[in-house]
Formats: sequence, C-alpha cells, structure tokens
Amino acid sequence: MASMRRSSANGANIKLLIFDLDNTLVDTRNADKLAVLEVKKLLKQERPGNDVDKTVCKYKKFLSEKEIDPDKKLPVDEWRTLLWTKALTNGSPATGDLAKKVYNLWKETRLKHVYFTEEIKSLLVRLRQKYKLALMTNGDSQVQREKVAMCNAEEYFDSIIISGDYEHAKPHPSIFEVAFKQFSVSAKECIMIGDSLKTDIEGGLNSGVYASIWINPEGLEPAGFDPEPCYSLSSVLQVEDVLKDMINCKITTGGSSSWDVQLMTIM
Repeated sequence: MASMRRSSANGANIKLLIFDLDNTLVDTRNADKLAVLEVKKLLKQERPGNDVDKTVCKYKKFLSEKEIDPDKKLPVDEWRTLLWTKALTNGSPATGDLAKKVYNLWKETRLKHVYFTEEIKSLLVRLRQKYKLALMTNGDSQVQREKVAMCNAEEYFDSIIISGDYEHAKPHPSIFEVAFKQFSVSAKECIMIGDSLKTDIEGGLNSGVYASIWINPEGLEPAGFDPEPCYSLSSVLQVEDVLKDMINCKITTGGSSSWDVQLMTIM
C-alpha cells in the first residue's frame, strides 16, 4: 500500500527520474548485516573468548563518525582497515594482518550482496523506455563506484552521479543542478526517488523538483522538522503506478500548483 499527496497541476511533463541507490534500489542494510555475521565468525575463530560483538560495535561507531580519512591522506581501504585495527585493539596490540583480513572479508561480503533484483532490473528497463534515468548517490567515489559496478548500474541508467566527485552531496541543490544540466531539463520536469528524508526528499525540495517519492518500507511518518514527501511507498516497485497517476492527474484547485492534502492509496 502507498500513501500519497496528489498534485493539483494538470498532468505532469516528467522527463527525468532521479533514483537514490542504497536502500532504495539495493538492500544495503541487509548486505551490512550479512558482512557483520561473517566477520563475527572469523573473529570467533581468530580470537576465541574475546567479545566480538563489542569489537564490531566499535568498528561501526568509528565508521559512522568518519567514513573516510578527514585529512584526505589515506585511501578509503587503508582508512577503513585502520578503523578495524582500532576496533580490534581492546587494550592489547592488534595485528595489522588480522585487521586487513577482517576488512577484506567485511568488504567482499558486503559487495557480494549489493545487487539489483530481477524485479528492479525489469522496472528500470520499462521506465527507461519513457524517461531518462539518473542514479544519484552520496558517498566516497571509490566505495560507491564499487557498488555501481556490482549492480551493473551503467546498463540501466543514462547518468551516474556520485557526491564524492562533487563539492556538495544531497540534500544540497547544486548536485541536483548537475543532473538538470546533463539532461537539459528544468527541476519541474524531474522526480526524486529515495529512502532518506534528510538527503533524498529534502534534496528534492531544495532543488524544486516536481515531486519527491519516499521509499518507506516500514510505513513511518515524517516527524518534527522532517521534510514531507509528496508520495510515500512501501516499495520502489510501486513507482510506475505513482507515475501513471501523476501523468494522468486532472485535479485542479483554482489554478494552484500546491499539493492537495487528501491522502490516497495504491494497492
């Protein structure tokens, strides 16, 4: 089921769909969980009796604080290996070899589970027959390009935009301007589709796109000062139905181009 706010404009002239990658088109959270499970198995073998859960939690904390070297001196693989070294220390010297082994296992397992399902591939193929498709993802260039390569995303998208290649990431409007210029379209001819209110949806609002679609499998509600999406879907596979509704929309509210507050559903 999907909840939405219907446009009051007379039909949309949509030319470009901008998709987020992580947890929109690929299940990165699940890939992370599976990578952690493999790392724990390894650590239990290499360091029996140690608190592997604590070690993994320390690494995840270090990674969330600084995903890449803030001084931009170390390549991302070296930096994240260093984070594992810190996490493995636990008050005693950690071997660099073990940190490398753990990092490589974590990375390889994670990437192995980053892929487009057959349903996602079919969806993108169908959409590309009607629209231009751009993939816009936040993150380090190397890290995100490795994910892009695992998905063979270049086969399905007309453009791939990675924030690490630009000055600003989503939700800054300048990275959206990159897409608008690449395809010679206006913001009102574009739709943003993603799972994050703070980057994808707010970015769509900041850049003035025609509509923002929130991929929201848990059925959450925006809270506090969260930006409000135009549509909230339980699955990205429902995007086609929303686009049909949007294109065929004939509702008017005295010529206003604002969003109607009436909520509707797609089964």
